[in-house]
Amino acid sequence: MTSAVTRKMGLKAEEKVPAMVPGHQAEPRAAGPGVREWFHGLPRAPMGSLGAAFDTRGEVRMAGGAANGIARRLRHRGYELVSPPAGFIVEDVEGPLRPGELERARSWGAGLLR
Repeated sequence: MTSAVTRKMGLKAEEKVPAMVPGHQAEPRAAGPGVREWFHGLPRAPMGSLGAAFDTRGEVRMAGGAANGIARRLRHRGYELVSPPAGFIVEDVEGPLRPGELERARSWGAGLLR
């Protein structure tokens, strides 16, 4: 789960990417707060509020995923999770999603509506 510090570190690393990948640009607002800081400002949810947690992650052992931590923070703020946390695998740091993952993500998202 990103923090302001890890986002800054990522931006620093991205400064080197355009030389290797012509046309590459950092995502807009990438220097802003991370997910952890966003949660600090999230108010307690009114009773009956629903939520869901997902992440994108690499498939390397140490990459981990943020979905479980996001789910825990949502529950702590009073949200009822409508689905178990989900993680979708990306091929590289910037994607794309691994073949089949986009369809799995769409299916997961559609299941949230049921």
